Amino acid sequence: MKGYRSLLEAISVSRLVGSANHARVRDLLTDELRARGFVVMEQRFAARPSPPLWGPAAAEGVSLIAVRPRARVTVWLAAHYDAKGQVVLKLKSPYRDG
Repeated sequence: MKGYRSLLEAISVSRLVGSANHARVRDLLTDELRARGFVVMEQRFAARPSPPLWGPAAAEGVSLIAVRPRARVTVWLAAHYDAKGQVVLKLKSPYRDG
């Protein structure tokens, strides 16, 4: 399990749908969720990026669904991990892993 800062640094890469980085970030997120006690499922679907999110003409999108075993669902958290194509700048932060 990574600290928050190292996790954010690891996923702060260009990751257009269908790219190798896209798959790496999905694997990182899956590993982190599992390490934090979630059961992770994937929902795959056909995707076609459009400008400004250029990528392969057609790709497979993957939604990650994470649930805690035997827990009553009271809150849903949704976020996109795909389509980060902009340049990444490394900035120094006063915050440390938490």
